[in-house]
Amino acid sequence: MTSDTDLEQLQSAFEALVALNPDDQGRRLADLENAAPALAAKLRRLIELDAEYEAAEQQRPVSLADSTTLPTLPGYEVLDLVGSGGMGQVYRAIQCNDAQRVVRAVKVLHSERSPDQLRERFEAECKVLSELDHPNIARYIASGFSEKGAPYVVMEFVDGEPIDRWCDARGKTLAQRVALVRQLLAALQHAHQRLIVHRDIKPNNVLVDASGKLFLVDFGIAKRLADASSASATVTSDRFLSLLSAAPEQLSGKAASTATDVYAVGLLLFRLLSGNDPFTDSDDASPVRYQQRVLDAPAPSMASRVKESDTMLATSRRFASVADWRRALRGDLGRVVLRCLRKSPEERYADAGSLDRDLRAVLEGWPISERESEPVYRLRKFVGRHRPGVALAGLAALLLAGLWWNAELQRARALHERDRAEAATRVLTQSFAAANPLGVSGGDARVSHVLDASREQLHPLREEQPELFATLSATLAEVELSAGRPSEALQLTRDALGAVDETASDEWVRRLRQLKARAQLEAGELTDLQAELDVLPRSSVRDRVEHSILLGRFAYLQSDLDAAVGHLQIANSLSSQLADDDALKFEARIFLAQALRLNEQPAQAIEVLDNTLASLSHRFAVDHPRIVLTQLRRIELQRGFAPADRLLQEVNALTPRLETVFGTRSAPYARLLGLRAQIQRQAGEHVASLSSYRAAWQAWSAATAPGHPNSLRALFNLAFISSRLEQPPETVDALYLRLMDDAKAGIEQDSSIHNYWRVSYLEFLVDQQKCTSALRVAGAELVAQPHTAFNPPTLKLLSDVVDKLTRRCDCPAATSTAASEATASSLAADPERCAALPRLSALAKAEALAASGNH
Repeated sequence: MTSDTDLEQLQSAFEALVALNPDDQGRRLADLENAAPALAAKLRRLIELDAEYEAAEQQRPVSLADSTTLPTLPGYEVLDLVGSGGMGQVYRAIQCNDAQRVVRAVKVLHSERSPDQLRERFEAECKVLSELDHPNIARYIASGFSEKGAPYVVMEFVDGEPIDRWCDARGKTLAQRVALVRQLLAALQHAHQRLIVHRDIKPNNVLVDASGKLFLVDFGIAKRLADASSASATVTSDRFLSLLSAAPEQLSGKAASTATDVYAVGLLLFRLLSGNDPFTDSDDASPVRYQQRVLDAPAPSMASRVKESDTMLATSRRFASVADWRRALRGDLGRVVLRCLRKSPEERYADAGSLDRDLRAVLEGWPISERESEPVYRLRKFVGRHRPGVALAGLAALLLAGLWWNAELQRARALHERDRAEAATRVLTQSFAAANPLGVSGGDARVSHVLDASREQLHPLREEQPELFATLSATLAEVELSAGRPSEALQLTRDALGAVDETASDEWVRRLRQLKARAQLEAGELTDLQAELDVLPRSSVRDRVEHSILLGRFAYLQSDLDAAVGHLQIANSLSSQLADDDALKFEARIFLAQALRLNEQPAQAIEVLDNTLASLSHRFAVDHPRIVLTQLRRIELQRGFAPADRLLQEVNALTPRLETVFGTRSAPYARLLGLRAQIQRQAGEHVASLSSYRAAWQAWSAATAPGHPNSLRALFNLAFISSRLEQPPETVDALYLRLMDDAKAGIEQDSSIHNYWRVSYLEFLVDQQKCTSALRVAGAELVAQPHTAFNPPTLKLLSDVVDKLTRRCDCPAATSTAASEATASSLAADPERCAALPRLSALAKAEALAASGNH
């Protein structure tokens, strides 16, 4: 990656060059080639890219007035000029002996190009076109040379418009635009199957005729993958690269592949659907900065690029509001586009066919490939595809329930219906238990989609079949706890306890009360938890182990660490009576180690984990998931006590085993990367830690949904550390905006955490002196939040940031009624500009006083 210093030096030299006329530019570059050949080579490439960039920004139709002389082509009558590009001009022509006078397109290459380069490029394009035969690709007809020796190629004439202008002129919906792009993908897949990569997919090369048929044109810089080693092909592609549609590997000079075309289709989709470019910044439109954003900054979501003022764009896509448009850009469609725009080609779709299958799934309501393993997501998609059938099935179920109630006195029928209910309970219980295969907390968070959908199905059962309702609610509550959603679990247990009647067994009530206590503990509702724990039954060893674990965890949440250690030691001792493979036994040891670590007894915590490892190793192989997880926890407990270099060695040694056991798209792998980042930062390896923070976020994104709390926290860590390590401001800003967008669609329930992220983003904007954005965040994002959503650390940071914002952005002091003359003038012009600051300042100070009074 280019350093900031090198980039600034390069941009400074580039800006000096573009200010010169062409002759002076040539002389200056010649001098540089002797003194600094590497710099001169980069500058030559940037001059060429700048010309391409300007051409793309100023696209305009070419009229007949642009051509003074039509070329003379053997056997063809040239009618007029229809277009011009970097390589040549395109004319309409008719073959002289054609009685039907069918119009053809003739592309004539610029004669001023180097003859060798021109001939090689011309022959390559003709070879590629001759191998393609697809209804969505302009057909090759013939080739030759004009009377002046300029090469030309004759193709099927496409009377069409660029895809973006065609869609906008006709007000096409998102679904219609996606369906149109699928025609493009069919053409690309035809080329990819013949090992041909187009490498220049942009609106001007994707034409749509009046009937809605799409044509892919201009294979001028296409390349056969079998000829990838050709040096001349590489040079040609570099020279004629389209900056605004180039993939990262093209900009960095790496080999192109089918994934390169996938990236360009992703850019095209982003612009067609959102009306915006993912990497264009109106504040800095230079090619150098644009190239840096493509190489370094993560692609933002489409929804985040849509502005509140884009009402006309929303209307043109047939949405009632901008908010409706944003919602449509999220979800599966947004995930597909972002996958196309990943930096690494290996992380994108492998070819056009793979992308087309997911776009078809989006249009038809099927699961996309990245989420096929999510059970409830697939269920939601099934319901979405068969809404009438599901509604009829629901009605049929109600009718059956009524019939069963009327025939309750018939014993055989009653037993039959009871057996059906019990069978349904067993199937559901097994399905939800399978969502947590390890039996430990922190299961795959995408289970949240299963739970959200299933809870909706429970409500009708509460009155009709309260016992079945309570059973399923308890099962769901257990999975909610494993998925890290204690608030939902707590509500489910309360509903279940409210539904059981006096005939319920003591065992059943015990289970519900234990679940309720665990949910209260993990949700942080501690007010009456002690009373709940006091009445929990403790008739079996498992009951006593679980009761002691709950007491211990409750104690260290109340900062009574000695009591916590005592309770958890009892749990650990009792658990020796359980089977070695019992998950509760494993849980007791892990929580004891955590309590010892919090109680500043790291040696004893490590000893517990070492004993756990010894016990597990007698029963399981070295790569068993519990062994690997225990080793990971052991490294975590040593952070801050053991030397950082030694911990890094242990992390590096554990990494390949953890990858083998869990894979690189798992929560444990993401957790390991986050731990590595923290240790590297502790060791002063800041550059390496930044890379690990980025990898941790990417791993959490792969292992969970983008809005999952772990994914959001990893993204915040990356944004925060990037700002502290003075990464490019636009990169940091893109990370914070992605965080804000993902958080809105996420499942994180703690609003105080969201507000800390908002205040941190506000601090970054103030430090960058982006006053307009900072004041917007202060007003729209923070003032509207309830006071209870700010914890003391957030309020302290908020107070400091508001003071800094007041000084730097020409706002009156929040505690003063006077303002400078300049400030007063500014406020008179825009009285609402700084209106949020006094309220935020008052909030921070009032809460701080309340906190000090409580002490």
